[in-house]
Amino acid sequence: MIREDKSSTWVSLMPSQNSKQINFLNATIHEDLSVTGKVREQLTNHFALSHREDFNAFSEEQYVLSIEEGKGDIEVSNIDVKSKNETSKPILISYEYSLDNGIEEIADKLYFSSLLFLAPEENPFKQETREYPIDFTYPVSEKNVINIKIPQGYQVESLPENQKIQFNVNDGSFTYLIKHTGDLLQITTNLDINKIIIMPQDYLEFKKFFDLVIKKQTEQIVLKKV
Repeated sequence: MIREDKSSTWVSLMPSQNSKQINFLNATIHEDLSVTGKVREQLTNHFALSHREDFNAFSEEQYVLSIEEGKGDIEVSNIDVKSKNETSKPILISYEYSLDNGIEEIADKLYFSSLLFLAPEENPFKQETREYPIDFTYPVSEKNVINIKIPQGYQVESLPENQKIQFNVNDGSFTYLIKHTGDLLQITTNLDINKIIIMPQDYLEFKKFFDLVIKKQTEQIVLKKV
């Protein structure tokens, strides 16, 4: 940048703010083991930009299918998207859902992932080696807050442990917190990628970091009948 007084300074072109994706999910488990609830999602900065570029031209039916894709036997309804054309504001998405295959029953015990259908299926980094850097383009922050109501006639047998996982000190971090209060379970996860470029020499450590993150997010909650 060159000023009028002929002084100059360098301006970084790297994004300085994390782009955020925040999910709030409520879940009620019914006698037939179906799960119903509501999801509220907030997208900021580049996440909001990508959403507008990918989905603003979609019909409602196409948008529903995009949400349901990869989430198992789920039915989404009552979708509402706010600020999708107001580029200075975060995008706010809400919808209701019904999930039929999220709970497994074995010998009077219920098994399910604490993130339900928000849990990732696999590590996107599958290669054993890498010759080029991973470029995230911008720093990201992904947060999930899940509230699960324990059904009548059941109590907690086992829960995943709270855990913090780090990559290269502060270049990447993941935290998993679970609280049990009365008939309510609350799970909070935070994934932060603060370093935009992951160099090839750091790839194996980063892949290991992501393996641990995926494993943690798919750990099971076990409820037993009383």
